[in-house]
Amino acid sequence: GMKIAQITDTHISYPWQLARLKDQVEKAAAEKADILIFTGDLADNVQVIAATTQIFKDAEGKFPLGVWFLLGNHEYIRGVDKFLEVYKEKNIHLLRNTGVTLEYKGTPFYLAGVDYPFSKDLRGSRGITQGGASSDPVQAVEDLKESLKDRRPGEFTILAAHHPVIFDEAFNQGITLSFAGHTHAYQV
Repeated sequence: GMKIAQITDTHISYPWQLARLKDQVEKAAAEKADILIFTGDLADNVQVIAATTQIFKDAEGKFPLGVWFLLGNHEYIRGVDKFLEVYKEKNIHLLRNTGVTLEYKGTPFYLAGVDYPFSKDLRGSRGITQGGASSDPVQAVEDLKESLKDRRPGEFTILAAHHPVIFDEAFNQGITLSFAGHTHAYQV
């Protein structure tokens, strides 16, 4: 009976786009979603990161299991440190190749989150360009394994990843429900 809402690839560039995002978040809440997962690529204009993030933060209480964020490739392209600073300031639940055990109606489950799988040597880079770095499937497998390290044996697991390149390995790891973004076009 748990309802999961996913929003991804909003790529907010202009303040006028915030009303649309707020409307989509409110629609997810109106559907009585228990959790909202944002799977990356929040904003293409760093000037709107705080305002965009605030929309999710304002609605957080409408989702009993909270609002959870991942990093997509555009967070890295635009300067990941800027996003991380705002997320920390606003106390955003951010899963960076990590996971957390949550509980729905007395039943625990594990929520794993995997970043866009850039190779490790590019992750700290502020110089990533839009076309300059593709996904690294080997890194994706490492990131997935890292995100699952705290999972208890047999625990039902939901995977939220920015890039679907990880889906086959997720299935091999016993994950039966996975969400991803990366296809742009603002998905809900």
